[in-house]
Amino acid sequence: MSSPSVTCPSWEYEHVPGSDQVVRVRSVQIIRSIYDAPPPSMVRVLRDTRRVHGLLFATLTPAGFDYYAGNYRGSSFTCLKDYDVFIRSDPRVGHPPGLVSRSMSEFSVEIQDTLIEIDRLYRISDSTIPPAAKLIRCVQLLAAAFVYFLEIHPYANGNGHMGRLILIAGLRRQGIFITGWPLHPRPADPPYSEAIKQYRSGNKTPLEHFILSCL
Repeated sequence: MSSPSVTCPSWEYEHVPGSDQVVRVRSVQIIRSIYDAPPPSMVRVLRDTRRVHGLLFATLTPAGFDYYAGNYRGSSFTCLKDYDVFIRSDPRVGHPPGLVSRSMSEFSVEIQDTLIEIDRLYRISDSTIPPAAKLIRCVQLLAAAFVYFLEIHPYANGNGHMGRLILIAGLRRQGIFITGWPLHPRPADPPYSEAIKQYRSGNKTPLEHFILSCL
């Protein structure tokens, strides 16, 4: 006897009553833990945000679909296996669900390479590369990772939060605090969304300047 078909709901955590306050409180707790974490722990978060995603959005998924939090689209769960996303404002966003796992494996390697390059940069004496130049290069590298993560859009929801976490944690590894770039809610918009869109179109300067202005 075949099992009954499952109706897979879309996920908008914002539709859960009280969700904004829940995410605000959890975001503060997560950022505090990131700021207190040793560098190896931050590397694990940067390479795989699923645990943090699960902590941030637990209880805010559709009823009966707890696995939407903490798991990628395309994973073996019934309603994530074929979960596609479409961003009306920018159709370039959202890798097909069948490619998300491979894309995130590649992203994990790329973020590791990014961190190695940033570490190498900060080992160079300030007399050779001034601190301001190091900061700019660090932001450039992490902005690229941030935008690529958003392009993959690995989660059914909450991708912006995890993308911002990557940039927050990446800067924190070098002792840099980014106060104007919250995990939740999103940073000032405008210019946030438009700067990301321009970055994808090849104009990287607005996003990089905006990130620097948030420090």
